[in-house]
Amino acid sequence: GRTERPDCSADPGGFLTLSGGTTGTPKIIRRRSASWLHSIRVMQRLLGISPASRVATLGDLSHSLALYASVEALVCGAQCHALHSNALRSLAGEIDTRKISHLYATPTQLRLLSAPPIQSVRYVIVGGGALDPAASHHCKTLFPNAKTYRFYGAVETSFITLGDDSCPLSAVGHAFPGVRIEIRNSKKKSQPPGTDGLIWVTSPMLFDRYVTGSSAHTIRDGDWLSVGEIGSLDEHGNLTVKGRVERVVNVADQLVYLDEIEAVICAHDAVRSAAVLALPDDLRGHALVAAVELAGPHLKDIKSRINAILPPSRRPRKIIEVKDWPMLPSGKTDYIALKSTIRTAIK
Repeated sequence: GRTERPDCSADPGGFLTLSGGTTGTPKIIRRRSASWLHSIRVMQRLLGISPASRVATLGDLSHSLALYASVEALVCGAQCHALHSNALRSLAGEIDTRKISHLYATPTQLRLLSAPPIQSVRYVIVGGGALDPAASHHCKTLFPNAKTYRFYGAVETSFITLGDDSCPLSAVGHAFPGVRIEIRNSKKKSQPPGTDGLIWVTSPMLFDRYVTGSSAHTIRDGDWLSVGEIGSLDEHGNLTVKGRVERVVNVADQLVYLDEIEAVICAHDAVRSAAVLALPDDLRGHALVAAVELAGPHLKDIKSRINAILPPSRRPRKIIEVKDWPMLPSGKTDYIALKSTIRTAIK
Protein backbone atom coordinates (compact mmCIF):
# COMPACT_ATOMS: atom_id res chain seq x y z
CA GLY A 1 0.00 0.00 0.00
CA ARG A 2 0.90 3.65 -0.14
CA THR A 3 3.14 5.09 2.56
CA GLU A 4 1.83 8.38 3.89
CA ARG A 5 4.37 11.17 3.80
CA PRO A 6 4.77 13.21 7.00
CA ASP A 7 3.51 16.78 6.95
CA CYS A 8 6.78 18.68 6.58
CA SER A 9 5.28 22.12 6.04
CA ALA A 10 6.68 24.71 8.43
CA ASP A 11 4.14 26.76 10.37
CA PRO A 12 4.23 30.56 9.90
CA GLY A 13 7.35 31.92 11.57
CA GLY A 14 9.01 28.51 11.54
CA PHE A 15 11.16 26.36 9.31
CA LEU A 16 12.51 22.83 8.99
CA THR A 17 16.05 21.49 9.09
CA LEU A 18 17.78 18.11 9.44
CA SER A 19 19.78 16.46 12.18
CA GLY A 20 23.29 15.28 11.33
CA GLY A 21 22.30 11.62 10.95
CA THR A 22 25.56 10.39 12.50
CA THR A 23 24.16 7.06 13.65
CA GLY A 24 20.98 6.71 11.63
CA THR A 25 18.45 8.37 9.34
CA PRO A 26 18.47 12.18 9.76
CA LYS A 27 15.49 13.54 11.66
CA ILE A 28 13.48 16.52 10.42
CA ILE A 29 13.39 19.27 13.03
CA ARG A 30 10.92 22.14 13.30
CA ARG A 31 12.13 25.35 14.91
CA ARG A 32 11.14 29.03 15.09
CA SER A 33 12.83 31.69 12.96
CA ALA A 34 13.36 33.79 16.09
CA SER A 35 15.58 31.05 17.55
CA TRP A 36 18.17 31.49 14.79
CA LEU A 37 17.77 35.28 14.68
CA HIS A 38 18.89 35.38 18.32
CA SER A 39 22.18 33.61 17.57
CA ILE A 40 22.68 35.53 14.31
CA ARG A 41 22.62 38.85 16.19
CA VAL A 42 25.18 37.55 18.68
CA MET A 43 27.51 36.16 16.01
CA GLN A 44 27.21 39.26 13.82
CA ARG A 45 28.49 41.42 16.68
CA LEU A 46 31.20 38.95 17.67
CA LEU A 47 32.53 38.15 14.19
CA GLY A 48 31.94 41.50 12.51
CA ILE A 49 29.96 39.93 9.67
CA SER A 50 29.11 42.66 7.15
CA PRO A 51 28.43 43.11 3.42
CA ALA A 52 32.22 43.05 2.95
CA SER A 53 32.50 39.56 4.49
CA ARG A 54 32.81 36.35 2.49
CA VAL A 55 31.36 33.44 4.46
CA ALA A 56 31.95 29.83 3.43
CA THR A 57 30.40 26.57 4.57
CA LEU A 58 31.80 23.11 3.80
CA GLY A 59 28.76 20.93 4.45
CA ASP A 60 25.67 20.09 2.46
CA LEU A 61 23.00 22.79 2.88
CA SER A 62 20.43 20.15 3.79
CA HIS A 63 21.99 19.98 7.26
CA SER A 64 21.81 22.35 10.17
CA LEU A 65 25.33 23.78 10.55
CA ALA A 66 25.84 24.67 6.89
CA LEU A 67 22.27 25.93 6.56
CA TYR A 68 22.58 28.11 9.66
CA ALA A 69 25.89 29.65 8.52
CA SER A 70 24.44 30.38 5.09
CA VAL A 71 21.31 32.01 6.52
CA GLU A 72 23.49 34.00 8.93
CA ALA A 73 25.59 35.33 6.05
CA LEU A 74 22.53 36.33 4.03
CA VAL A 75 20.80 38.04 6.98
CA CYS A 76 23.99 40.04 7.60
CA GLY A 77 24.24 40.99 3.91
CA ALA A 78 27.48 39.06 3.41
CA GLN A 79 28.51 36.94 0.44
CA CYS A 80 27.69 33.26 1.00
CA HIS A 81 29.83 30.51 -0.55
CA ALA A 82 28.37 27.01 -0.13
CA LEU A 83 31.35 24.76 -0.83
CA HIS A 84 30.64 21.06 -1.00
CA SER A 85 32.71 18.28 -2.53
CA ASN A 86 33.45 14.63 -1.87
CA ALA A 87 37.13 15.59 -2.23
CA LEU A 88 37.44 17.92 0.74
CA ARG A 89 41.14 18.55 0.22
CA SER A 90 40.34 20.35 -3.02
CA LEU A 91 38.15 22.88 -1.19
CA ALA A 92 41.13 24.57 0.46
CA GLY A 93 42.02 26.00 -2.95
CA GLU A 94 38.48 27.33 -3.31
CA ILE A 95 38.71 29.00 0.10
CA ASP A 96 41.90 30.74 -1.02
CA THR A 97 40.68 31.68 -4.50
CA ARG A 98 37.42 33.14 -3.21
CA LYS A 99 39.20 35.10 -0.44
CA ILE A 100 36.94 33.70 2.25
CA SER A 101 36.97 35.70 5.50
CA HIS A 102 34.69 33.54 7.70
CA LEU A 103 34.71 29.74 7.55
CA TYR A 104 32.24 27.34 9.22
CA ALA A 105 33.43 23.72 9.44
CA THR A 106 33.42 20.55 11.52
CA PRO A 107 36.69 19.23 13.03
CA THR A 108 36.64 16.30 10.59
CA GLN A 109 36.38 18.68 7.64
CA LEU A 110 39.23 20.81 8.96
CA ARG A 111 41.52 17.81 9.36
CA LEU A 112 40.96 16.86 5.73
CA LEU A 113 41.77 20.29 4.29
CA SER A 114 45.25 20.55 2.86
CA ALA A 115 46.95 23.58 1.30
CA PRO A 116 49.66 26.20 1.86
CA PRO A 117 48.66 28.81 4.49
CA ILE A 118 45.55 30.77 3.48
CA GLN A 119 45.85 34.42 4.48
CA SER A 120 42.31 35.73 3.84
CA VAL A 121 40.46 33.79 6.57
CA ARG A 122 39.92 35.89 9.71
CA TYR A 123 37.52 33.65 11.62
CA VAL A 124 37.09 29.88 11.75
CA ILE A 125 33.95 28.69 13.52
CA VAL A 126 34.11 25.00 14.43
CA GLY A 127 31.21 22.82 15.56
CA GLY A 128 29.88 19.30 15.27
CA GLY A 129 32.65 17.61 17.25
CA ALA A 130 35.64 18.07 19.55
CA LEU A 131 38.47 20.28 18.33
CA ASP A 132 41.43 18.22 19.54
CA PRO A 133 44.97 19.68 19.85
CA ALA A 134 46.15 18.22 16.53
CA ALA A 135 43.16 19.63 14.63
CA SER A 136 43.58 22.97 16.40
CA HIS A 137 47.26 23.13 15.40
CA HIS A 138 46.40 22.18 11.81
CA CYS A 139 43.77 24.95 11.75
CA LYS A 140 46.25 27.57 12.99
CA THR A 141 48.82 26.46 10.43
CA LEU A 142 46.34 26.51 7.55
CA PHE A 143 44.72 29.82 8.57
CA PRO A 144 47.50 31.80 10.31
CA ASN A 145 45.53 35.07 10.47
CA ALA A 146 42.32 33.54 11.83
CA LYS A 147 40.79 33.57 15.27
CA THR A 148 39.16 30.24 16.05
CA TYR A 149 35.82 29.92 17.79
CA ARG A 150 34.49 26.51 18.72
CA PHE A 151 30.96 25.88 19.80
CA TYR A 152 28.93 23.06 21.21
CA GLY A 153 25.29 22.52 20.42
CA ALA A 154 22.76 20.28 18.75
CA VAL A 155 20.16 20.70 16.06
CA GLU A 156 17.55 20.63 18.86
CA THR A 157 19.26 23.37 20.88
CA SER A 158 21.28 25.47 18.42
CA PHE A 159 24.25 27.04 20.27
CA ILE A 160 24.88 25.94 23.85
CA THR A 161 28.45 27.18 24.37
CA LEU A 162 31.04 29.26 22.57
CA GLY A 163 34.79 29.30 23.22
CA ASP A 164 37.74 31.14 21.71
CA ASP A 165 41.48 30.50 21.79
CA SER A 166 41.61 31.38 25.49
CA CYS A 167 39.32 28.46 26.41
CA PRO A 168 41.02 25.19 27.44
CA LEU A 169 40.99 22.72 24.55
CA SER A 170 39.48 20.12 26.86
CA ALA A 171 36.36 22.29 27.15
CA VAL A 172 33.85 23.59 24.61
CA GLY A 173 33.48 27.09 26.04
CA HIS A 174 31.14 29.10 28.24
CA ALA A 175 27.37 29.37 27.93
CA PHE A 176 26.35 31.16 24.73
CA PRO A 177 24.64 34.52 25.44
CA GLY A 178 21.06 33.83 26.52
CA VAL A 179 21.78 30.18 27.47
CA ARG A 180 21.76 28.64 30.95
CA ILE A 181 23.44 25.27 31.57
CA GLU A 182 22.96 22.79 34.40
CA ILE A 183 24.59 19.43 35.06
CA ARG A 184 22.07 17.08 36.67
CA ASN A 185 22.19 13.58 38.09
CA SER A 186 19.66 10.81 37.42
CA LYS A 187 17.24 12.45 39.88
CA LYS A 188 17.48 15.75 37.96
CA LYS A 189 19.33 17.43 40.82
CA SER A 190 21.89 20.06 39.86
CA GLN A 191 25.47 18.90 40.39
CA PRO A 192 28.46 20.91 41.76
CA PRO A 193 31.39 21.99 39.52
CA GLY A 194 33.59 19.15 38.34
CA THR A 195 30.87 16.50 38.66
CA ASP A 196 29.75 14.52 35.60
CA GLY A 197 26.08 14.36 34.76
CA LEU A 198 23.49 14.96 32.07
CA ILE A 199 23.75 18.34 30.34
CA TRP A 200 20.55 20.40 30.56
CA VAL A 201 19.99 23.75 28.84
CA THR A 202 17.36 26.45 28.62
CA SER A 203 17.54 29.24 26.04
CA PRO A 204 15.50 31.16 23.44
CA MET A 205 16.93 28.85 20.74
CA LEU A 206 15.38 25.47 21.59
CA PHE A 207 13.60 23.57 18.83
CA ASP A 208 9.82 23.07 18.72
CA ARG A 209 9.47 19.40 17.82
CA TYR A 210 10.54 16.48 15.65
CA VAL A 211 8.54 16.33 12.42
CA THR A 212 9.93 12.89 11.53
CA GLY A 213 11.89 10.54 13.72
CA SER A 214 12.50 10.91 17.43
CA SER A 215 15.16 10.39 20.06
CA ALA A 216 14.67 8.50 23.30
CA HIS A 217 17.47 10.62 24.79
CA THR A 218 15.86 14.00 24.08
CA ILE A 219 13.80 14.94 27.13
CA ARG A 220 12.15 18.12 28.41
CA ASP A 221 11.61 19.43 31.91
CA GLY A 222 9.53 22.58 31.63
CA ASP A 223 11.70 25.14 29.82
CA TRP A 224 14.77 22.90 30.10
CA LEU A 225 15.97 20.37 27.52
CA SER A 226 18.54 17.58 27.41
CA VAL A 227 19.64 15.76 24.25
CA GLY A 228 21.31 12.96 26.22
CA GLU A 229 24.90 14.15 26.48
CA ILE A 230 27.12 13.83 29.54
CA GLY A 231 29.51 16.51 30.74
CA SER A 232 30.68 18.73 33.57
CA LEU A 233 31.14 22.42 34.36
CA ASP A 234 34.28 23.74 36.01
CA GLU A 235 34.37 26.58 38.55
CA HIS A 236 34.86 29.10 35.71
CA GLY A 237 31.80 27.94 33.79
CA ASN A 238 33.69 26.02 31.09
CA LEU A 239 31.72 23.03 29.84
CA THR A 240 33.47 19.74 29.10
CA VAL A 241 31.49 17.17 27.10
CA LYS A 242 32.21 13.49 27.74
CA GLY A 243 29.89 12.07 25.09
CA ARG A 244 26.40 10.91 24.29
CA VAL A 245 24.56 8.51 26.58
CA GLU A 246 24.32 5.91 23.82
CA ARG A 247 28.11 6.12 23.32
CA VAL A 248 28.85 5.04 26.90
CA VAL A 249 29.46 1.28 27.11
CA ASN A 250 30.47 -1.29 29.68
CA VAL A 251 33.87 -2.95 29.18
CA ALA A 252 34.93 -5.46 31.84
CA ASP A 253 32.54 -3.85 34.38
CA GLN A 254 33.84 -0.33 33.73
CA LEU A 255 31.98 2.52 32.03
CA VAL A 256 33.87 3.69 28.96
CA TYR A 257 33.18 6.90 27.01
CA LEU A 258 33.82 6.17 23.32
CA ASP A 259 34.01 9.87 22.46
CA GLU A 260 36.79 10.39 25.01
CA ILE A 261 38.86 7.61 23.45
CA GLU A 262 38.33 9.11 20.01
CA ALA A 263 39.64 12.44 21.31
CA VAL A 264 42.81 10.73 22.60
CA ILE A 265 43.41 9.06 19.23
CA CYS A 266 42.69 12.23 17.25
CA ALA A 267 45.21 14.12 19.40
CA HIS A 268 47.99 12.26 17.56
CA ASP A 269 49.24 14.60 14.83
CA ALA A 270 49.43 11.74 12.33
CA VAL A 271 45.71 10.95 12.61
CA ARG A 272 43.36 12.80 10.29
CA SER A 273 40.17 11.11 11.46
CA ALA A 274 39.23 8.51 14.05
CA ALA A 275 36.17 6.65 15.26
CA VAL A 276 35.75 4.13 18.06
CA LEU A 277 33.00 1.54 17.98
CA ALA A 278 31.94 -1.03 20.56
CA LEU A 279 31.15 -4.53 19.32
CA PRO A 280 29.42 -7.19 21.48
CA ASP A 281 31.81 -9.42 23.40
CA ASP A 282 30.69 -12.40 25.49
CA LEU A 283 33.57 -12.13 27.96
CA ARG A 284 33.99 -8.38 28.51
CA GLY A 285 30.57 -7.03 27.53
CA HIS A 286 32.02 -5.01 24.65
CA ALA A 287 35.20 -5.03 22.59
CA LEU A 288 36.49 -1.69 21.33
CA VAL A 289 37.61 -1.32 17.73
CA ALA A 290 39.04 1.89 16.29
CA ALA A 291 39.16 3.07 12.69
CA VAL A 292 41.70 5.72 11.70
CA GLU A 293 42.67 7.69 8.64
CA LEU A 294 46.39 8.47 8.76
CA ALA A 295 48.42 11.39 7.49
CA GLY A 296 51.83 10.20 8.62
CA PRO A 297 53.59 7.15 10.08
CA HIS A 298 52.67 3.52 9.81
CA LEU A 299 49.73 2.10 11.72
CA LYS A 300 52.09 0.17 14.00
CA ASP A 301 53.51 3.44 15.38
CA ILE A 302 50.00 4.75 16.09
CA LYS A 303 49.06 1.57 17.97
CA SER A 304 52.14 1.80 20.19
CA ARG A 305 51.43 5.43 21.03
CA ILE A 306 47.76 4.82 21.84
CA ASN A 307 48.47 1.75 23.98
CA ALA A 308 51.01 3.77 25.96
CA ILE A 309 48.43 6.46 26.76
CA LEU A 310 45.19 4.55 27.33
CA PRO A 311 44.55 2.21 30.28
CA PRO A 312 43.81 -1.43 29.38
CA SER A 313 40.00 -1.10 29.65
CA ARG A 314 40.03 1.77 27.13
CA ARG A 315 42.45 0.36 24.58
CA PRO A 316 40.89 -0.68 21.27
CA ARG A 317 41.36 -4.39 20.66
CA LYS A 318 42.00 -3.62 17.01
CA ILE A 319 42.92 -0.44 15.14
CA ILE A 320 42.06 -0.51 11.44
CA GLU A 321 43.31 1.93 8.84
CA VAL A 322 40.62 3.33 6.52
CA LYS A 323 41.86 4.98 3.33
CA ASP A 324 38.61 6.59 2.19
CA TRP A 325 36.96 8.11 5.27
CA PRO A 326 33.14 7.89 5.06
CA MET A 327 31.42 11.20 5.76
CA LEU A 328 27.82 12.32 5.89
CA PRO A 329 26.55 15.39 4.02
CA SER A 330 26.57 17.16 7.42
CA GLY A 331 30.37 16.88 7.55
CA LYS A 332 30.38 14.30 10.33
CA THR A 333 31.68 10.75 10.36
CA ASP A 334 29.32 8.10 8.98
CA TYR A 335 29.42 5.55 11.82
CA ILE A 336 27.08 3.13 10.10
CA ALA A 337 29.36 2.87 7.06
CA LEU A 338 32.39 2.53 9.34
CA LYS A 339 30.79 -0.27 11.32
CA SER A 340 30.26 -2.22 8.11
CA THR A 341 33.89 -1.58 7.08
CA ILE A 342 35.19 -2.69 10.47
CA ARG A 343 33.14 -5.87 10.57
CA THR A 344 34.39 -6.80 7.11
CA ALA A 345 38.00 -6.10 8.11
CA ILE A 346 37.97 -8.23 11.27
CA LYS A 347 36.25 -11.28 9.79
